[in-house]
Amino acid sequence: MSRRTNIGLLVAWLVFATLSLTYVWGGNPDAIPRPPESFSIWLSNLYGAQDAEDIGKLDVLYMLLVSFIAVSICTSLALFAWKSLRAQ
Repeated sequence: MSRRTNIGLLVAWLVFATLSLTYVWGGNPDAIPRPPESFSIWLSNLYGAQDAEDIGKLDVLYMLLVSFIAVSICTSLALFAWKSLRAQ
């Protein structure tokens, strides 16, 4: 496959996996540990949350960010392992 196709597939995978993990996490919020309360308060002050709707939006943004980081790390490790096994 061409380099452009590989990059497109990687981006599509990252988006799909991030949204899927966020969806699962949103449905099962107790499955993944919560951040410390002091961090949550700092983040809500930084975001400027005024009411429960703002806190809900912040929760979704936090879940998306953490999900993207987790998916990126796992994908990087999987690609590294696949390339190292393929090189042998």
